[in-house]
Amino acid sequence: MLVAGAVIAAIVMHFVVRAAVSDDRYRGVAVGVIAMVNMVLWGVTAPTAVQDATMYGSILFALLAVATKTDREPRRSAVLALTVLLFGTGAVTTEIEGVAGSQTLLETGLLCVLLVLLARTFTRADLHAFLDTLLAIALLQGALGILEFAIHRPVLWGYGSDDRVLFNDNPFIPGTARVQGTTGHWIPYGAILSIGVLVLTVGWRRYHPAVRILAIVLVPVCLVLAGTRTSPVALGAGLLYCTATSRSGSRASRNTLLALSLIILGVLIGPAVVGIIQDVIGTGSFENRFGNMMKIPDLLTRPLAESLFGNGYWGLDELFFNDVLLNNGFNIIDNQFVTILATQGIVGAILFVLLLVIGWHNADSLTRSILVLVFVLVFSYDWMRTPVILVALFPVLATGRISPFQARTPAPAVAARSLPLPIGVVQ
Repeated sequence: MLVAGAVIAAIVMHFVVRAAVSDDRYRGVAVGVIAMVNMVLWGVTAPTAVQDATMYGSILFALLAVATKTDREPRRSAVLALTVLLFGTGAVTTEIEGVAGSQTLLETGLLCVLLVLLARTFTRADLHAFLDTLLAIALLQGALGILEFAIHRPVLWGYGSDDRVLFNDNPFIPGTARVQGTTGHWIPYGAILSIGVLVLTVGWRRYHPAVRILAIVLVPVCLVLAGTRTSPVALGAGLLYCTATSRSGSRASRNTLLALSLIILGVLIGPAVVGIIQDVIGTGSFENRFGNMMKIPDLLTRPLAESLFGNGYWGLDELFFNDVLLNNGFNIIDNQFVTILATQGIVGAILFVLLLVIGWHNADSLTRSILVLVFVLVFSYDWMRTPVILVALFPVLATGRISPFQARTPAPAVAARSLPLPIGVVQ
């Protein structure tokens, strides 16, 4: 029933967006809608029926958007081929190994391929619309996080206060549960907030002062409420890259500002950071991640076929049982590179790394700052298994060097069907 409703909603939404939005913004708005649906409705702990309905509705909507005629020349990039190969080889291996997950890989891969097809024909107006949506999603999830903290339970689904005795206790605010918004997990929740901050930082002058103030206040509070140590580190790395590569101002001024910022941060939060690092190293979470990283040599010395192509999407249980992965009863890797190496082998790991490298090579400063953030998350979360992050990552990988925020450009003429998002104001 939910899937049927999602199909009808996707068709209706396609015609509504197509009728309301100008041609030079249509694909950006379409990808933004897909991002909004997945970042709000698809959650790690959401019911399977909701996850399926979100995925099928997104795929259909993306197919309709791709089928909409455009005279734009797509940007050439290996991202499309690498995306097809990454998900395709994983699905084939999973099917051959006889474990579950090939359908999930094919569905997720199809959605990512469609997003790449849409994004590689983005105009600057398309990219503005998409990035504005990412910032709007971050603010929405921030507001939902505040509500969740106030009512002491997840807004839609997630790990509630009753589960806190297991692993949901907030290390920053002892005695409280971690906030997750609607994502069902604090790490993807923190990633959504962090991506919004990067969009705001790079496109600072495009946004209304009220939006800036709201984000500056809301995001740090919600990152603390989320209790994730990974997201602040990832966000800090992304912001550091933004600052170091900014084209605004002279190089001397930028480097001076960067040096002063690092000194001030070191003096103010250095002792606290050291304490946090010591606490993290002593946690079971860190020991589990580090222990699985130490198992990389064992993954590389499996039988040849397994070493090359892996054990399939849900083929990890055998590896845990045979001590190829850390056999401590937790049976979760929480490291995307190790997970890819285990499930898709050396071939999958090479494709995964190539995808990020090619995306970096073709990217502008905003895309690279997001890639820095995602790279940090590699060592803490299996984000390839959640569309929440993929629907933001794959479009920016395919946009190339549009560089939407690095130069002031004249505002395009407003078309008859223009429907600009409320939070972005193009200078």
